[in-house]
Amino acid sequence: QLEIILPQKVQELHKIKEDMDKDFQILEPRLDQIAARISARFSDLFSNVGSAGAVQLEKPHLFSEWKIEIMVKFRDNAVLKKLDSHTQSGGERAVSTVLYMIALQEFTNAPFRVVDEINQGMDSRNERIIHRSMVENACAENTSQYFLITPKLLTDLHYHENMRIHCVMAGPW
Repeated sequence: QLEIILPQKVQELHKIKEDMDKDFQILEPRLDQIAARISARFSDLFSNVGSAGAVQLEKPHLFSEWKIEIMVKFRDNAVLKKLDSHTQSGGERAVSTVLYMIALQEFTNAPFRVVDEINQGMDSRNERIIHRSMVENACAENTSQYFLITPKLLTDLHYHENMRIHCVMAGPW
């Protein structure tokens, strides 16, 4: 029985590998193209705030281990480094996260986005950068509506004529 079954199974395995190779030849260039477009948008957003950023598609041997790496630098004399909790400050990570979210926006369809307390723990410089980027993106044509929920905002932030601000007051007074 093994002499009959084994050659069949080997042939089936060969066919599966061929099909996977064909799919891979289609998948990889598409993923590379999407990652490059996200990276270009992310880089543009970062250059607008006087820093640098890029997105890379890391491709280890196993497909299940493929991942997007976010690379950033916030100082002129620095090199791009992977975004992590050890290298960048909390404010720098928040800036990177919001700019990455904005860079992804053209690849997803959502009627609205909710951003909750993204500015908490940021210094005033980073909060101004994030607020301006979110306002410009939210007020662009054909984009999602944004809801920024925060217990506090700085004074003299950048606002757009298409924005609406709702202050909710709660308490006994």
